[in-house]
Amino acid sequence: MIKSVIKFLVLSMLALAVACEKEGNIPEPAPSPSPEVQTLHYKATVQAGADTRATVGDDLKYKFEEGDKVYMESDDGHLYGFLSLSFDGGIGNNVALFEGDLYVADEYTPTLTTSVKLVLVGPEDKLHHISEEGKVQELDPSDITSSSYHDKWAVSLKEAVRQFSHFTGTGLFGDTYFTLQQQSSFLVMSLSFNPETVRADTDVTANLFNHYGDASKSLLGSVSCKTTEVDGDIEATWVYAFSPGTTLSGAKLEVSVGSENVPPLSMAEATLQANTYYTFQRATYLMDYFTVEAMEVDTEITFNYATASNGIQYSLDGYQWFNYSSPILLSAVGDKVYFRGKATSYKNTGTTPLLATGDKACYVYGDIMFLMCNEKYKPRTSIPANNAFQGAFKGATWLRFSSDEHMQLKLSAMSLTDSCYENMFEGCTGLTSAPDLPATALAKACYKAMFKSTGLSAAPALSASTLAEACYYSMFEECTSLTSSPVLPAAILVKDCYRQMFKDCSSLNKVVCMARDGINTNSSTANWLQNVSAIGTFTQSISAIVGNNTSASGNTWPRSVSGIPTDWTCLNGFDPVFPDNPFEPEEDF
Repeated sequence: MIKSVIKFLVLSMLALAVACEKEGNIPEPAPSPSPEVQTLHYKATVQAGADTRATVGDDLKYKFEEGDKVYMESDDGHLYGFLSLSFDGGIGNNVALFEGDLYVADEYTPTLTTSVKLVLVGPEDKLHHISEEGKVQELDPSDITSSSYHDKWAVSLKEAVRQFSHFTGTGLFGDTYFTLQQQSSFLVMSLSFNPETVRADTDVTANLFNHYGDASKSLLGSVSCKTTEVDGDIEATWVYAFSPGTTLSGAKLEVSVGSENVPPLSMAEATLQANTYYTFQRATYLMDYFTVEAMEVDTEITFNYATASNGIQYSLDGYQWFNYSSPILLSAVGDKVYFRGKATSYKNTGTTPLLATGDKACYVYGDIMFLMCNEKYKPRTSIPANNAFQGAFKGATWLRFSSDEHMQLKLSAMSLTDSCYENMFEGCTGLTSAPDLPATALAKACYKAMFKSTGLSAAPALSASTLAEACYYSMFEECTSLTSSPVLPAAILVKDCYRQMFKDCSSLNKVVCMARDGINTNSSTANWLQNVSAIGTFTQSISAIVGNNTSASGNTWPRSVSGIPTDWTCLNGFDPVFPDNPFEPEEDF
């Protein structure tokens, strides 16, 4: 009977294909068959399940490598042994052929319906052991405990899967194809450190504790690694391996970098599932997050554009982050909430601004680009989409900017897109100052009506010397408290660039404009000084001087609401190329 079964299997069975990467020094099982044991040659194809998440490779599948083996055992333990990866049947592939000699107890006859269990082991396997009888220990996933994974970590998910995977499968002895499923959980850790104080190749020690601060406090894992530099950031990354069902409860990570200790970092409550990897990303220092600070008690902050795709998160301490789902109550004056997100646009063309506070005054500061982060919650350096912050705070009468130099709103993007800041602060009557505008690469209508109808008494500095169509159109229109313009350094004006820029700024009495070309053409300054103060001072570029500047053609300024107001005094300044500030005295050489 045994011979007929052997013949049938050798002739008709195919082999297996898996999906995991491992390497290590698992000893070759070499039991000496006793008279009570027979050998049976067997081959099969193995693969990992299609829904396996914790796998590696460009196609997210495990690639078999030399030394991989599949251990097979029947439910009753009478049939067992290893199948080796065929050298011409799957190395480097997702599906592979395995074959080998299985041991069969005397008087035992496996059938095509005999239930079998399979485990993938490899040369770097850290979880499985071979007994003297040549059997894999810890075969049953229920036998794999947290202690089996204790202090096990790798530098990457790929290496963690190679070394700490527990791939198992079940089937029938007569099957020709087996599917294995990942039984391990992986926790991908990524910490960033202050690049001003921490350098690459600095020692990092991390200890993950469960039930932190309780009598039942227990160590889940320890790591010793080095920091690395990634795109200018200083980071440390590693991956913990855990058994499925491991619970994180009151878990915190203690970290030291060099000789400095980082405040313990809290972990979310979770029960880790098999075949899953989890990501933990933290900045170990307080970054310049987009911040809202209460100026009144019991202020409720609502983030109106929080969707699943935007990835909006909030933090009350700058370290522990939560997905935003409902309004946040700031009970006391000075309480603050930090926000970060991954959206590419928060466009508002209606009446719903980015934030609502119940009209209770709040300071807003920090880098607004934290609302447009990459996948690692690092802010982008350029605006990613047109209309990105259009109308973001339109009508937010509660909005305030602090005079404290450490509480400034930063619009840090240096490259802008069409209408990205259009109407951004329109109607914010509580604003008396404006954030700096450092961008040097402008786009069409990027600042259009940005501060229209606000309470500005001082304008922000404008850094761009090259303009874009309608870039400052109506930017300060109806800012009735504004008394002087920022220095306008651009030498060449373009279509609609300053159109209605200061219209109805009734207190404005001082303008500095270094334009040389494009004056009074293509509506570049159409109605830009309409309804300003009747008396004022206009400083122009010396290169724009032609005659007495009363001509209404060419590069000269007309005396009108679209040029220099009729009764204003006109002064001749310097060319914007030297010096940059027309009021800065020249140095002696």
